Amino acid sequence: MKHKHFIRIGAALLATVAVCSAFPVSATYNKSTTIQAEAFTTPYQTFFMVSEQYKFPDGKYWNSGDPDTYTDHPCSAENHRRIGGIPRDTYCTHFKFNTTVNVGYTQLPKTEIMTYVTQCYGFARKLAYDFYGGCNVWLRQHSCANYKPRVGDQLRIRIPTNNGTVDHSIFVTEVKSGTIKFADCNWDNTCQIRWNNSATVQNDKIKIGSNAYSLVWYDRPCMSGDVNGDTLVNSTDVAIIKQMAEGTYQYPQAFNGMYTKEAGDINNDGKITMADWDLAKYAQRGYLAEQRFLTGVNSAFAF
Repeated sequence: MKHKHFIRIGAALLATVAVCSAFPVSATYNKSTTIQAEAFTTPYQTFFMVSEQYKFPDGKYWNSGDPDTYTDHPCSAENHRRIGGIPRDTYCTHFKFNTTVNVGYTQLPKTEIMTYVTQCYGFARKLAYDFYGGCNVWLRQHSCANYKPRVGDQLRIRIPTNNGTVDHSIFVTEVKSGTIKFADCNWDNTCQIRWNNSATVQNDKIKIGSNAYSLVWYDRPCMSGDVNGDTLVNSTDVAIIKQMAEGTYQYPQAFNGMYTKEAGDINNDGKITMADWDLAKYAQRGYLAEQRFLTGVNSAFAF
């Protein structure tokens, strides 16, 4: 049984992920290759981290211009540091949440989209892209006072410098109580890849060595069934999906409403019915076991 599980995991990791459109024609195509339950389990996480470290070895440099390869030499100039990022044609739909769930998130501004090609942010997003199995819709949480780390999180931390501050992105690879391990790139402006770095987390502070840094925001993927955008699937989502199926739910503003509908369409038939509610009732441990992560929001959702 364990052997079959690893075959399944390996197939998911090695599957070729098609470039994602922000608004696919059919909701059927809006799901990743990674099953939600897998992303929450230690076997998948361990297998992925070992595979990804083989793909991007510790101490090598993410600056070849191809996001799936590395080089043996450091970056020598700013332009060289930027070409290691994810190509523009693989950009993912991206949303921001403020402290009130389902209010105030929009498509990522163009100025922020450009940062996808920068080194640390691009590398953290590339690892997340591989881990979650596709071009996902991301939830960005700016309220970090009660942050609880999760493997797969992309964190943005603020580092004091002599000239002010600079932000840096890291990818969480392991969580044990209040301690995390993370991977990152370009910590020292050379494009170097690092794995198995340790840090402690206390609310919105990330302590690396003797230095404490502020957590500016963190990104997580949208999950099928998570209609209220709190990065969990639980009884609150089940109740909302029931209201959606009955036609009594008051949808939030335009783009938010499309996300809510996409997350609620658990069986991918382009509408919210009691069949989706029946599936939602099986939610346990914060996810729907056989469901996948959202890779898009269907602007032509059938209602």
